[in-house]
Amino acid sequence: MMFLRHRVTLGYRNHKNIVMRISSNVSEEDEPSLLVNGHFDSPLGSPGAADCGSCVASMLELSRLMLESGWIPPRPVIFLFNGAEELFLLGSHGFMKTHKWSSTVGAFINIEASGSGGADLVCQSGPGSWPSRIYAQTAKYPMANSVAQDMFGIIPGDTDYRIFAEDVAKIPGLDIIFVLGGYFYHTSYDTLENLLPGSIQARGENLFNLVKAFTNSPMLLKESERSNKAVNEGIDDLRAIFFDYLTWFMIFYPRDVSLIIHSLPVAIFLLTPLFLSFPNITMISLFRTVLDLARGMLLHAFGVILAIVVPAMTAGLRLLFTKNAMNWFAHPCLAFFMFVPASLVGLLLPRIIWGLSEQSHFWGAFGLYSLVTLAYMLAGLSGGFLTFFISMSLLLGRFISSISRKQLGQQSPKSLFGYVIPMIPCLLYCLYYGGFLIQFLIEKMGMMGSLPKPYGHFVPDIIVGAMVGLVVGWCFGPLAPIVSCWLAKASILHGFLQITVVAMAVSSQVFPYSTGAPKRVVLQHTFVTEMLVTLWSQTMVSLWLMLIRWSLFSTTHLRQQNG
Repeated sequence: MMFLRHRVTLGYRNHKNIVMRISSNVSEEDEPSLLVNGHFDSPLGSPGAADCGSCVASMLELSRLMLESGWIPPRPVIFLFNGAEELFLLGSHGFMKTHKWSSTVGAFINIEASGSGGADLVCQSGPGSWPSRIYAQTAKYPMANSVAQDMFGIIPGDTDYRIFAEDVAKIPGLDIIFVLGGYFYHTSYDTLENLLPGSIQARGENLFNLVKAFTNSPMLLKESERSNKAVNEGIDDLRAIFFDYLTWFMIFYPRDVSLIIHSLPVAIFLLTPLFLSFPNITMISLFRTVLDLARGMLLHAFGVILAIVVPAMTAGLRLLFTKNAMNWFAHPCLAFFMFVPASLVGLLLPRIIWGLSEQSHFWGAFGLYSLVTLAYMLAGLSGGFLTFFISMSLLLGRFISSISRKQLGQQSPKSLFGYVIPMIPCLLYCLYYGGFLIQFLIEKMGMMGSLPKPYGHFVPDIIVGAMVGLVVGWCFGPLAPIVSCWLAKASILHGFLQITVVAMAVSSQVFPYSTGAPKRVVLQHTFVTEMLVTLWSQTMVSLWLMLIRWSLFSTTHLRQQNG
């Protein structure tokens, strides 16, 4: 297998899986079935309550509920209690390669944990789009994001999903993971007391609905049936676009639909010069309008870049005067306190330098988000829904604010409300998604720890600062074209800088670890066996013999030269 771009060869024996199959009395042995997988092994020294005792508990309770509720699954349900996931996914590989039921699996649900709870996140879905569609239709507490599967190949992690859906077979399925509460992940603190309350209950209710929906789906087919159906009906293998809105409900649309709607903002932006120049449309007016829009796009892009660069520089500058790196690990609020004001300075600074009109700035920002959406779509990625959501919210806010300005005046604060209020759903989602991403990154960067000095000492803080800046860029960026005329002032920027300096001074006195966020220390001990001592002795003797021979040869050669 390939892991983090390295080739790894593995062998396994004496690993134990526990497999259970629940079906009706008339079910046949080779009937298409649903696989529910979770592993019961854990790293050395970890009790494994979350990773992945919580998975085993959910599967046991799910199987008990299926039997005692009287519900008979239309298709068999196989529970794979996986005994070797932490050892490079050997348990799932062994099941797929050696067990007779593996050929009947028509879909799977893999449950995992990289933290101690929170809402389950669907990180991967496929092949095909129907597993994510079923999740969107049936999950009681949905939390899913198709952009996660774009990033999964980048982050240093892996799950049994790869064995089922990619390496050994092409089985459609879902990868559902606890992603928050990573402070105790793979440590001796991964105990029942540190599980986030309510997490397993919410997971169980989702799973029961998913099992019912999967076993009733006509898409649940064996491998041979899947191949024939795909050939005969031309079923595509493209992943859909999906995301949850504040865990309230799911938004789902297929990839072919996204090709149409994600192209819409670009089409509107290309027609904007004609709209702004109407009715006096000339080549000169069109050229000037296009030039103004290009300047507005550059201004907004430069502002977003500075929103990322300024907090990253702030993080590096702080570490020149203090030894306490990663103080945000135990106190995530410090990351917002330090980096959000600095990011706002970077976002607003270009508006002070470049005196463009509000109209040019707005349409330039709209064009930037539209082009990013187009780039995501052309790259075949699934994350373009965020910039699409932003760009369409910008249009709605512009339309309503233009109506209110005709009635209330150009600079009335009420006209500002007319722009902001229609964008509230988009801004709420940006805050929800951005806050979740920052918390996840803080936990994972703290788990990794700082790299060796002198330069590695700066890496985690700079990455967290840049990520906070990116989130500020997409959360506050849509408001910048309108509100920057009030906020892009030297006095306000000085105030943000003063808050940043105070935050840096306060955070420098805070220790980066606590009982709730412990430091990870790896203790290793080397055992020197008799075989190693023997090999070492033999090697040293061989080296000494070579040196003696070389010395004798050199002495003889010199004597011959000297006669």
